[in-house]
Parts: sequence; structure tokens; C-alpha cells
Amino acid sequence: MDLLSSRTLDSSSISTLAALAALPGPPQKVRQYLEETDAPYEFVPGDVTAVDGWTVIAPTGGTAGRWLLRSDRISIASIDGGVSDDFVRLNAAMLAAAGKAIVSLRTGTWKSSTPGFTPANTHLRLNGSTITSDQVPGADTAFIFHNEATYAGAALLTANATIGLNTIACDTSFAPGTLLWVGQTPLVTNASAMQYTVISVAGGGPFVITLDRPVMLPFLLGDLVRPIVQRPSNVIIEGDGAVFSGTVNRFMRFEGGYRMRVSDIELRSTAGAAHGMSWDLACLDCVSERIYAYDSATCTTLESCERVTIRESNGERCTIGVLIYDSVNFQISECSNNGGTAGIVLKIGRAH
Repeated sequence: MDLLSSRTLDSSSISTLAALAALPGPPQKVRQYLEETDAPYEFVPGDVTAVDGWTVIAPTGGTAGRWLLRSDRISIASIDGGVSDDFVRLNAAMLAAAGKAIVSLRTGTWKSSTPGFTPANTHLRLNGSTITSDQVPGADTAFIFHNEATYAGAALLTANATIGLNTIACDTSFAPGTLLWVGQTPLVTNASAMQYTVISVAGGGPFVITLDRPVMLPFLLGDLVRPIVQRPSNVIIEGDGAVFSGTVNRFMRFEGGYRMRVSDIELRSTAGAAHGMSWDLACLDCVSERIYAYDSATCTTLESCERVTIRESNGERCTIGVLIYDSVNFQISECSNNGGTAGIVLKIGRAH
């Protein structure tokens, strides 16, 4: 809902964010429509909200204050129809708007020379746009959209975890409410990992940590326990028929995601050169639906995750339609892989 829809804007409009910032700050509240974001802004004299370049703009002169976005959506266009890299600018918009406004791409052709980073609380609408990557794939570094959890410090399990119990023994204590990443070490291919929330701690070392739910993977003495600093949580990406193509390692990759939803996207690879939609280590309570992949190594991958739903993952000539390993309590429905090598492949990284 446009928060100024019932109020009259100034008759003039401003074309760009830079032009809005160049306006001298007026001595009273004034409203302006901004063409670059297709949204209204209001100048509030004396406001000192942190400037982010998209939802909060500071004038370069005149009365001190801020131009504040007065809408729950910003709509942006490609720089030049897919010739220049659009994703540095898009990343800045997503970071500024996270938790405040939907970022809506105007339908057209976009170029990704930079991976798109989706912060927590991002709501992104692609509106059927075409996004082409010219990134140089490296050691799993090229993605059209990605985010992975980050961590601070590292502790170790002091005993094997018991599957079905919601406690672990650790050499370090953590405060209740702490988010923890528990994972296999070393982090080899097909490693196991999961995220948990600390409920309580007992003992004086080793510490018995009670978690929010039972452990369902075989974590062993010496495995890593790491506090999570940030995770890609509450992220929504609505493709509405968007088409991704070009050079990537994986079109989308999210590690440690929580309550994410990705939908209605078409992924076009070249002879199995890329993976499609990847729910990577320790994702929890996530959903992907109506993901279509052509000629990819995989359409959708579920890599050591819990309570993830894959609905209508549809491959055409993919090597594997849905690849799953070391995941628990997941749901798969209405998936296919026409003309490919395998439909659904289940793997176990560490013996249960």
C-alpha cells in the first residue's frame, strides 16, 4: 500500500535518486514522486535516520533532514537493457529495502556480472524479467542469487550426538537464544550440517546444551559448533516466469537459509554446465516451487537440510532432477525430469 496514496504530492516529479539528493532541503514537509523508484518520498526537516541511498536520502544543501520513502515498494529498471552489470545497483537496493519495502524489477533484460546477494528480510519480485550472467565460474563462486550464513568462533562437540535427543555436549557454553550451526568436520563434499537454537545450558564444562528440536543427523565427537552471526532468513523471491541464463556455478544457492521461499523461475544452462536451485548446508523451513531447469546438472538440490519443501521442480534434459543428501523431514511433490539421466537421487554423506 502506498503510504501517501491519500495525500497530494507536489506537482513536479524528480527523475533520479541523485537529483532528489541535490534538491535543497526545504524548511517544511514536502512530498515528491521519484521516477527512478516509482515511489513517493517525503522530506522531514531535522530527521537523522541513517542514509541508505534508496529509502533514506539526505539533501546536499538547504535545511538538514531526510527524504524518506513513503511506500512499501520500490520499482527499478535495468541500467541499459542488459548491456551493463545491473547487480551492483540491485544489491544496494535490496540491502537498503530489506525489511522495509519490496524490490520490484521492471520487466526487461538484466545483466549479472556480480552475484546477487539477498539479505535477510528481502522481498524481491522479478516480474518475468530475463537475467543473463556473464560471470566467470570459479570454485563455487558464480551465482545469480545467493546468500550464506556467517559465523563467529568455533567450538567442538565433546561426545557423539544421539539421534532423536535434543541435547549435545560441547566444550563451550552459549546463551539461550543463540543460533548454532552444528556440522561435520572436515567440511568435505557431502558434509552434514544443521542449524539449531539454544534453549538452555547445564554443566560446567563439558556443557550440555538443550536445542530447539531433536538432532537427526550423526554428529560426532570433534564436530564443529559455530554461533551464527547472520543467516538468509525470511527471504522471498517471486520470479513470475523470470528466465535465468548464462555462466554460473549454480543459478541460486542459499546456505543456512531459514523461512525462505523461491518460486516461478526458469533456469537455462548449457549441456549441464550449471546447477539450478540449491538449498545448501543447514537450510531450515524453506520452500521452492515451480522451478524449471533446462540442460542443467541438477534442477533442485537439497544438501543437508531439514523441513524443506520442493514442489514442482521440473527438469528438461537435466543430469539429475532432484538431488538430496543428508536431509531430514523434507517434502517433495509433483517433480519431474524429462529426457534426463535420473529423476530423484538420494545420497548419504556420513553413515547413519
